[in-house]
Amino acid sequence: MSSSDLQLQDLLSAALEDTVATGHAEAARWLTAQLEQRGTEAMWEGASLLLAALAVRPAYGLPPHEAADRLRLTARTAQPDVALVLSLRLALWERGEEAAAEVWHAAPVDLRRHAIMHLVIAYCATVGYDGRRLSPAETVSLVRQAFPAPPRTAA
Repeated sequence: MSSSDLQLQDLLSAALEDTVATGHAEAARWLTAQLEQRGTEAMWEGASLLLAALAVRPAYGLPPHEAADRLRLTARTAQPDVALVLSLRLALWERGEEAAAEVWHAAPVDLRRHAIMHLVIAYCATVGYDGRRLSPAETVSLVRQAFPAPPRTAA
């Protein structure tokens, strides 16, 4: 069966399983490419499924209103791709899926690609797959693989 024959949930499951099993970014990159190839709505549907699972997790161990304030504050100072993920979570919590979809569709495509990668990593670190989650060290390693730091320039 080719990847074009796989249903969205099957794509997500395959990517999540491989990411948790290997701790490598290739499956998240593959998922992002598959969703992008299927179009804008497929990218949103994949992101939405990952977001829905993450939305039930408490943020920073705080009560809901304090967690929302913390997300809002963090999103203001985060890198644009991370800010998009935090804004999506906040929109989903406060105003529902339609509001989160508006945030998603307003974002540039390159940020959406990175957001899917971040969502896969967050899912694998917090929800996990088949009873296993990424450890903190594996999560840091995966983030570094997925988003390498730009080369430093000599001053």
